[in-house]
Amino acid sequence: MAQRATLKSNFAKLGAFGVLSFLAACGGSSSTPPQYSALAATAATPAAVPLSGSAIKFNKGTQALSSSSVSGTLTRADQSLALNNGTDTFTSTGGPDGSGAYTGTDAGAGAATLAPIDKAYVKGSYDYVLPYRHEDAAQVSLGVAGYATTAGDMPTSGSATYQGEGMIVTNDRLPSGETTQHHSANTSVTVNFGAGTADVVMAGVTAPAAGATAVVDQVNITGATVSGAGFSGGTVTATLGGANALGITGGNDAITSSGQFFGYDGANGRPDEVAGTLLVDGNTGSLQAIYIAD
Repeated sequence: MAQRATLKSNFAKLGAFGVLSFLAACGGSSSTPPQYSALAATAATPAAVPLSGSAIKFNKGTQALSSSSVSGTLTRADQSLALNNGTDTFTSTGGPDGSGAYTGTDAGAGAATLAPIDKAYVKGSYDYVLPYRHEDAAQVSLGVAGYATTAGDMPTSGSATYQGEGMIVTNDRLPSGETTQHHSANTSVTVNFGAGTADVVMAGVTAPAAGATAVVDQVNITGATVSGAGFSGGTVTATLGGANALGITGGNDAITSSGQFFGYDGANGRPDEVAGTLLVDGNTGSLQAIYIAD
C-alpha cells in the first residue's frame, strides 16, 4: 500500500485553488440560444442547470484509482451546487467563495471541498465547464463538469478544432517512485462530426513545479468515437522525445477515456467547449489527464 503514497501526496498538492471565472467570453455569440447562458449568469434560464462530465477518483483507503461519470445541478440564483461522482454526492449552498472554492458535504463522508484546479495547470476561464478538484475524508478526485450540449444540437456534418490546455499527472508506484504534475499549454481536440470521431493532442507539456522534470511531453487520444454529445475510447499514446513514455505504467493497462461537449456556439452552429478525462492505470504506475478547450 505504501507504494501508492506518492499519488495521495500528488492530489493533496492541488489544493491551491485558482479563481473561478466563467464570465470570460469563450466563443459564444448573440445567436446562442438562451438556454446555453454561461454558468455564472445568475438570472438566466434554466434556473437549475443540469451538469455532467467525468472524473478520476483516488480512494484514500484502498489507494485505488478509478474513473466515473459525474452528474448534478447548479442553481443559478445563488450558485448552489450538487454533484454526484458515482461514489458520493457533494452538496454546497450559497455558492463559491472569492477563490472559486465550494465547501459543503458528501453524503456518508462528511465535510468536503470542490474547487478549480490550481492555475499553474489550468489557467483559462470557461463559460460552460469547470475543471475541478474534489476532496472528502475518503477520496480525492479530479474532473470536469459542466452544461453539456444537447444531443439534438450536435452537428451531423463538418469538423472543428478546439484549442485549450490540460493537466497530466504521472505516478510511478515502485518503492522509489515519483509523482509529476504536468501542464499542457497546447491542447487541441479535432472533431469530425460527420464521421463521428475525435482526436485529442496534449502537447506543449512542461512540469511547472520547482525542481520537477517532465516525464512525458505529449499525450494523444486518436480515433475516439463520438456518440450523442460525448466521445470515448480511441488509441492512447504518450511520448517523451518521440519515444514511448507509457513504460511508467508497467503494462497491463486499464484505460478509460471520456470526453464531452459543452454549451453552444450559435455563430458556428456547434458546441462551444469540450473537455474530458483520461486514466491509464497499470501494474506499476499510472497516467491521469484532464483537458479542456474552446
